[in-house]
Amino acid sequence: MPNRYHLTQQELDELEYEHCHTSDQRYADRIKGVYLLGSGWPVGRAERIPILCDNARYYHTRLVKDYLANSRIELVFLPPYFPTALCPNLH
Repeated sequence: MPNRYHLTQQELDELEYEHCHTSDQRYADRIKGVYLLGSGWPVGRAERIPILCDNARYYHTRLVKDYLANSRIELVFLPPYFPTALCPNLH
């Protein structure tokens, strides 16, 4: 199955730089996921790839929505004020 999420070397370099310079671990994990997909990491044969997200504004931008419109990635949003005690792995 061909990888539909190929990123240019410049985009990969920018993601790597951002990953190394962020202090937010959740943001760093998201960057790493995009980096892996964009560098050819196999995604298998799943029809949809769910990504669990908080309700940060950048997930709701037109740029993100347009990019994901023709992909298998599906953003799944946590409810507002989701208590992390229910899902301790999300820290």
